[in-house]
Amino acid sequence: MQHSGSTRLTSTYVSIQYLRAIAALGVVAVHASPTGYTLAIGNAGVDIFFVLSGFLMWTITEARPQSPLVFFKHRLIRIVPMYWFVTSLLVVGALAVPSAFPKLKFDFSYALGSYLFVPMRPPGSGGADPIWPVLVQGWTLNYEMLFYVVFACCLLLKRQARLLTLGTVLVGAVIGGLFYRGTDAILLSWSDSLMLEFFAGVLIAVSVQRGMLLSRSAGWSLVAASLILLVALNVTDWVTLRLLVWGVPAALLVWGAIILERTGPIPQWPWLRAIGDSSYSLYLTHGLALSVLGKVMSHTWPFLFIGMVAATITGLAFFHLVERPMISIAQRLMHRERKAAPPANDALRRTA
Repeated sequence: MQHSGSTRLTSTYVSIQYLRAIAALGVVAVHASPTGYTLAIGNAGVDIFFVLSGFLMWTITEARPQSPLVFFKHRLIRIVPMYWFVTSLLVVGALAVPSAFPKLKFDFSYALGSYLFVPMRPPGSGGADPIWPVLVQGWTLNYEMLFYVVFACCLLLKRQARLLTLGTVLVGAVIGGLFYRGTDAILLSWSDSLMLEFFAGVLIAVSVQRGMLLSRSAGWSLVAASLILLVALNVTDWVTLRLLVWGVPAALLVWGAIILERTGPIPQWPWLRAIGDSSYSLYLTHGLALSVLGKVMSHTWPFLFIGMVAATITGLAFFHLVERPMISIAQRLMHRERKAAPPANDALRRTA
């Protein structure tokens, strides 16, 4: 394994799959927490996902240059099929058996907005109510899709201008949001400081490529700092801004873990990697598993353990039986589309 600062394919980063598993399990732990007690520290899982996304998008496009259209198609194939599938399960279930989903409220426009990743509040909500889609945990995907759109547009630029432009757009939007006093769901979401976590991932990718802090001691120091901050900021009331409470520790953890893998061997845990592989399905379906379990168990400490096991098994099942087959079909369709497309010069002649 090379430890230089050169770009390499992300498939070799086992640590990323480990982090994905930890992130997904952290979110599950929050939602499976016993009544009256919340394992709030697990919320950092979302922030880890955001930082990883920024790191991966930059690293992938540096290793395999691609057009904005190809990049965005790949992201849609990865995100949309499974998300639409689980969202549809809720929509169909709520229409068929409303009593089974007493808290789920939606109308046509709200459901459509959920499918199209448009930030919206549930019907009947006020300006101070949460902004989330039919599948509640899909709120994070609204941020993901916005980042993909901005990132895809930056691929139109020369390499030297991409980083500066991406940072300017994201930081500018967040600064603009500081002066916004309205309640519009779209403007609030698109100017949220959470968007900076994607850029933090991009900066980590750039630092790794350039060989910054690429030493074993630096990696361990960053991981240690992450864990100390994560605990300290969550057991005190020093700050309440999510970007600082969970975002900064998440970024340090990702940076440290990647450096550790680049500078030496890391443990091989197939079970954790398997959970990381299925982390997207686990994230999207854990609510269903916990909801079913909640019909027969109260939210006590045993529920936390059993719920995490049940959610993990459900995620693995959906990954192998639903997510992977759908992605495979979508990839084959895109491949056929490429083969069927006429050469560029022929296409130009036909439109002349």
